[in-house]
Amino acid sequence: MKIIIAKNSSAVNYIIPHLDQDDDVEPEVLGEQLKNAFKSGADNIFLGMIMDDVEVKAFVLGYDIPGQTYVHIYQAWADPTFTLQSWKDSMFLRLVMWAEARGLTELRAETRRSPEPFLRKWGFENHSTVLSYRIPENFEEELIAGREMFRSQKAKEPQEPENVEITEAEVQKENTPIKEPKAFESVKTSTKEN
Repeated sequence: MKIIIAKNSSAVNYIIPHLDQDDDVEPEVLGEQLKNAFKSGADNIFLGMIMDDVEVKAFVLGYDIPGQTYVHIYQAWADPTFTLQSWKDSMFLRLVMWAEARGLTELRAETRRSPEPFLRKWGFENHSTVLSYRIPENFEEELIAGREMFRSQKAKEPQEPENVEITEAEVQKENTPIKEPKAFESVKTSTKEN
């Protein structure tokens, strides 16, 4: 076993079969994007892999965003049969050291799976919930329809009332309790005042 911190695009070939599909982007396309980033000299990507003689057993892929103080852990994966936790710990430590050397102060991760392993094992804290809005293909039509719906609702809204005096009789009428249907009477308890 060995830990490799990737410095070139050829390492990406090992992780492509294990990349999660990111929304509508296929793993192969993500792999090509990563390769291109490495080829263009991007130094803000961390790709740590645990490998045996032939294949990757685990990896973590992260990057820092210029102007931010954290590393975003984009994806992490481990072969379910790979149980050597000390190797995973060592790879995580290398990610932390890489981030610290870059002057970053935090690691952040987003997961579709249970966050419990990150919270329990590594001491991550759950700070937020990520919300997502998928822009529909026909968003222009929906935008126009939504605007028209908003206008029609606005037209139906009552206008500001004028200042009018309300008589005592009208106040009494407004405060008269509404009689409920008989079906609910058997459920209610008595509330008579003494």
